[in-house]
Amino acid sequence: TELEADASMLDEAYGEDATVVAGNMLGNGVSFSPGDGGYPDLVSIDDNARLQKKLVDDVFDGRELSLAYGYSMGGMQALAFARLFPDAAARVMCVCGAAGCEAYNAVFLEALLAVLAGGGTREEKLRAFGTVYAGWGVGYQFYRDEVWRDGGFESLEDFVERSYVGGFARDDPDDLRAMVRTWRAAPPAPRGLENIKARVLLAPCDTDAYFRVPEVAELAQRIPGAVVRPLASPYGHRAGDPQRPGMESEREWLRAAVSRFREGD
Repeated sequence: TELEADASMLDEAYGEDATVVAGNMLGNGVSFSPGDGGYPDLVSIDDNARLQKKLVDDVFDGRELSLAYGYSMGGMQALAFARLFPDAAARVMCVCGAAGCEAYNAVFLEALLAVLAGGGTREEKLRAFGTVYAGWGVGYQFYRDEVWRDGGFESLEDFVERSYVGGFARDDPDDLRAMVRTWRAAPPAPRGLENIKARVLLAPCDTDAYFRVPEVAELAQRIPGAVVRPLASPYGHRAGDPQRPGMESEREWLRAAVSRFREGD
């Protein structure tokens, strides 16, 4: 899973002296989600960050984190953690993510919500969801240069079918709707970014269709001392989750970036 891959990479970057605390996001089908019953109408990015702070307080006596790290919506949560609790983390690394939902994200997310609200069976909805996602999850360059071949796929259609349609096939549509709504409800420039005390590293991918380098650079101007260090990769948004075959260089880039960030670079 993405969370396990992140934890493994952080272990490598920090070494044996590190304690990695990995929390699943509400609504993702692993943590508390609509499929469990009694789920709220909307859970925000800030709700997740507040619960993560409670975890740190309850289990680790509220000690300061060396690093709050997050990929995609996890990056949103890491930034929320830092702006809601300015003294709770010394560093924040947001990978292929941003503080909230930009207008371009919203168009994509509304399409996904329409798919999930439409007619058809569960399987039909999930197939449509995965097919739409395939057009955004990796970049234009990925399809143009047939980078999918590096992952052992026989054709573009095989890639979409096995990697995206298959990737969502076992999900609960209500859980997916909850996650999409959490992302959709996040304001693009939430209050408190100017109050962040942590050292912040923003690591967008140069081919990401969701969180583009220009918008991330604008976000950095709202956060005191924030640094933008783009990751060059044809994998688009997926570059921040390099757990698949063919993505070894992206994983090494992230591991090295964490190590340098920890050491003050």
